[in-house]
Amino acid sequence: VALAHFAGFVRWYWMGHALGLPLTVGESIRIGLIGNMLSVVAFGVVGGDSLRAWFAARKSPGRKAEAVASVFLDRAIGMFSMFLFAAVGYWFCRDLFVGNLDPAAAAAIRWTCMVCGALAAAGFLGIGLMMQVARFRKTRWYRGLERLTVGGPVLKRMTAIFMLYRNRVDAIVGAILLSFLVNVLFVFAIWFVAMFLPGDDPGLSEHFVIAPISMVANSLPLPGGIGGMEMALAWLYRGFLASEGRVVESAGGEGESGEVLVAIVYRLTLLFVAGLGALAWFSSNRQLRDEIQHVEPDEQV
Repeated sequence: VALAHFAGFVRWYWMGHALGLPLTVGESIRIGLIGNMLSVVAFGVVGGDSLRAWFAARKSPGRKAEAVASVFLDRAIGMFSMFLFAAVGYWFCRDLFVGNLDPAAAAAIRWTCMVCGALAAAGFLGIGLMMQVARFRKTRWYRGLERLTVGGPVLKRMTAIFMLYRNRVDAIVGAILLSFLVNVLFVFAIWFVAMFLPGDDPGLSEHFVIAPISMVANSLPLPGGIGGMEMALAWLYRGFLASEGRVVESAGGEGESGEVLVAIVYRLTLLFVAGLGALAWFSSNRQLRDEIQHVEPDEQV
């Protein structure tokens, strides 16, 4: 889990470096860890993504748009890869376990993965359009939009940012590869948790389907912020074990309580990584800590 987070922080550095932001790998990891900690334990304080955008803007006066763009596109590529993993995993294994699930569970997983596929396709389309931004800027109607008082300057700034990324295809490819690494590491993390707990559990290859779909479910805006991952793990574990003719007694115990325990232990590892942010916080200089503590709401990006 820690390695997955570090790969994500390096991905943000990669995206910022492509825009010429004066970030270092060490700073990116430090600020990422602090933002991760604050997102978990300090309600009302600037959160993870906002902290990264604020820090990049602080390091690059007058380039707030580039700072925001680096964080936004980093997050977008991360979500794109997660959706792609979930959609592809479901496509290859849809007939393996759906017949062993109750209809409501099968329908929920099917529709979730269909939405993931649509969003992944939208991501491919967005990357393709960004690669065509040079042609877009030459059109007559773009020049008309650029002259508008409202929205024109923003459009001009954003297309200039997209032009920078268009000229750094290596940055986009590198960010996508790092996102794939993040997903693979999270697959291993959930599999390790399942092996650590007593009881039967699906193998590593099955977790390449189980983990991405569960992580997508975890990102859904459910009441209380939890529950989606637990439900997805329960359904998928039981479906895979039943499809292989094994007794449905998953890691952690019999029935759905076992899958919930897998999710709980996994969440504890996330809290442990958030705790690493405390080390990054106290090892930072006092000036940076004071500035973060006194970021005003209108400064949060």
